[in-house]
Amino acid sequence: MAEALGGQLTDVRNQAFDTTSTLKNHLRRGHSLLRAPVPRLYLSATSEADVVAGVKLALDQDLKLALHGSGHHFAATSLPQDGLTIDMSKLKDVYLDENTGIARFQAGLDSMELCKATGPKGWHFRVAHVTSVGIAGYNLGGGQGWGGMAVDQITAMDCVNVWEYPKQELKIVRVDADNHPELFWGLQGAGMMLGVVVAFWGQLQPIPKDGLIRATSAIWPLPLASKAWEAYNHYTGNHQHSPLVERSAAYVTIPGKGPALVFSASDWSTGDDEAARQTDAGSDADGDAKHIAWARDTVQKISHLSRGTFISNVEFSRPEDTRQSFPEGSWARLQAVKAQYDPRTLLQSLSFRTGE
Repeated sequence: MAEALGGQLTDVRNQAFDTTSTLKNHLRRGHSLLRAPVPRLYLSATSEADVVAGVKLALDQDLKLALHGSGHHFAATSLPQDGLTIDMSKLKDVYLDENTGIARFQAGLDSMELCKATGPKGWHFRVAHVTSVGIAGYNLGGGQGWGGMAVDQITAMDCVNVWEYPKQELKIVRVDADNHPELFWGLQGAGMMLGVVVAFWGQLQPIPKDGLIRATSAIWPLPLASKAWEAYNHYTGNHQHSPLVERSAAYVTIPGKGPALVFSASDWSTGDDEAARQTDAGSDADGDAKHIAWARDTVQKISHLSRGTFISNVEFSRPEDTRQSFPEGSWARLQAVKAQYDPRTLLQSLSFRTGE
C-alpha cells in the first residue's frame, strides 16, 4: 500500500518527532489546548486518488479515519487515536469559470489561498475572517465568514462513496441537492463526522470593481446605543454607500466603564493592495495554562445563558458538545444520515470526544 501511495504513508509509531515535519507541527498544534491524540498511520495525500486509497486502507484495516486540511481546529479533530489521518493540505487546485463564477476548489486550501486564486479574477467566496482557516473544516462546519454563511454558496461536494463499499468500488461521487440530498444537507454543518470530501463546488459572487472589504467598529455606552444605532440605520438608508458585506452588534460589560454596545460593519470599498492585506490572528496558542483556565471558567459561568454551541468552536471534550450544536429535529435527522452514509462509523461518531 505504501508503494501505491508513492511512499507518502507513515507509521507514526516508528516516526521520530524531532524534525519540523508536517505531522510534528500538527501534533504540536493539537497539544496547544488539549492532550493531542496520536494516530497510528498518517497519509500525506498528493492527489484525490490518494485520498480514495487511504479510505480503502482504513476500511480494510478497520481503522478510525479523520481528515486534515489546515490543522486550524484547536481540538485536534483530525487526529484519531490509533487511527488513520489523511493530510489533504497539498490538494489546492482551483477551477473557476470566469463568466459564471462557478468554482471547484480542493479541500487543502486555506482562506487566503482561495482568495488569491479567485479575487484577481473578480469573484469572491465567503471565506473565514482569519486567513489561515482551512476551507474544508470551515465549510463542513457551516462556514461563518465574510458576508454570511459559506454553505449558502456551496452547490455540491465531491465525496468518496464510503457507504457503498465493499459492494461497489470506492470512487469520488457528486453530492448535491439532487444526488444524495440528505448527505448534502448534513455535510453543511456536521460534515467532518459524515463524509470524506475532497473538493467543493460553489457559486461565487462578483466583486465590485477595485473592491476591497473595509471594516469598521464602534463602541457606544449603552445609554447612547439606541440613538446611535438609529442614526446609523437612518444614514445607511438615506445615503448611497458600498454594498454591505456584514454587520453585527454585541452587548458587553467593560470593566470600570459599565455596559456598552459593540458594533461592527464591513462593506465593499476601494483602495490599494496594501490596504487590502489581511493579517493572521496570530501564532498558535502557547498553551498558557492561566489563559486556558480563564477561558474555560468564563464559558462555564455563562453557559446557562446559551441555547447551543457553534460546532466549529467546541472542544469535543464532552459527549454532549456536538449535540448542543443542533436543534432537536436536526439532531434526529443527523442520526439517520450517519447511519445511512457512514454505516461502519469510519469517521468520528456524532458524540465523539477528542482522543477517542
